[in-house]
Amino acid sequence: GAGGARGGTGRDVRSAITSLESIPLRSCAPAASLLLGKLYQTTGIERAAQAAYKEVVRLQPMAIEAAVALAQLGVPVREILSAQPLHASLPWLVQLLHAHSAAGVCDFSRAHEAFSALASHFERSP
Repeated sequence: GAGGARGGTGRDVRSAITSLESIPLRSCAPAASLLLGKLYQTTGIERAAQAAYKEVVRLQPMAIEAAVALAQLGVPVREILSAQPLHASLPWLVQLLHAHSAAGVCDFSRAHEAFSALASHFERSP
């Protein structure tokens, strides 16, 4: 509906945030922290969204959705990689983060180049 993100009302989103905020971030399951990050991002509370996504990345090395969200929110790729060193060992993921980082700041030319490089990475013969 027109009331909020994905068909919920603004009151529903605020209620969900309040419920999840009652749990200390470091005590949340990664899935709950990811949801909280999405809710914060949906309502424009970017710092809190970043904190929630960073906690997810810390707890779940392959939480690609959280890492990409951080890049889209303008967190420098090097900072995302330092939060989860495993990511730096995956060239395709580093490229994906750079592409989303560029798109997040509306640098569409750089985003296109990064996504194209990512596509060519997967087109290579084994």
